[in-house]
Amino acid sequence: MVVLNSESSASIDRENAKKERKIVRRTRLRLPSGKDCMDLPKDGGNANLWDYPELVERRSALLSQAPVYYDTDSKERLLYVAQGEIAHADPSTCDALVSDRATTCQIVALKSANLCTMMHIDAPKYESCIRKAIRLHKGEEVDVHILGGFQDQDALSQSITDFLLKLLADLAETQHLTLQTACVSSLNGRNSPLGRGLALDCRTGRVHLASCCRFLGPALSLRSSHVWTPRTKLY
Repeated sequence: MVVLNSESSASIDRENAKKERKIVRRTRLRLPSGKDCMDLPKDGGNANLWDYPELVERRSALLSQAPVYYDTDSKERLLYVAQGEIAHADPSTCDALVSDRATTCQIVALKSANLCTMMHIDAPKYESCIRKAIRLHKGEEVDVHILGGFQDQDALSQSITDFLLKLLADLAETQHLTLQTACVSSLNGRNSPLGRGLALDCRTGRVHLASCCRFLGPALSLRSSHVWTPRTKLY
């Protein structure tokens, strides 16, 4: 047995603190309460969102509700966002932004005082488009909601989640971003996604699960043709 004196213990604590600083990135990406911010791994490891009770609680609340079904007869003014697309709206032009059919894809919804944005991200790329989308909110406080992915065998969902969280953390250095919802990767299912669609109410900023008929548009067939071509940006 080795007996450690107080000086040795302090030295070990300092070494552990150094290791902690090496592997943890303190960010300004706020959690729902607004009191704390998210920590991300510096070494390229995966972010463990199960470590954040606020996000887990909100994920459970979101998944506890049945998806709202939208079709061409829905009374709301809807704008559907397909895979690989981005859309912006405000309450004067649209009641809700909606996207669905996400498996490993992840749906990102942004809400500030005067603008709503939704993106359907299908790969860990499109950084310049996402940065531009955030800038359109003109320095206002932005609530961020993300849904999609699951614990898939190839870890594609996790790669998209990590990409988005690290990018949002970078953007949070210059703009007030709050991660209100993160129902992604393993938080959204172990073998298949529990939530596949998301709707953002343009007036209240609230989100809920959604499911849409395949003909919800406008001009969905024409817009979706870009999925079959090489892409470097969101449309």
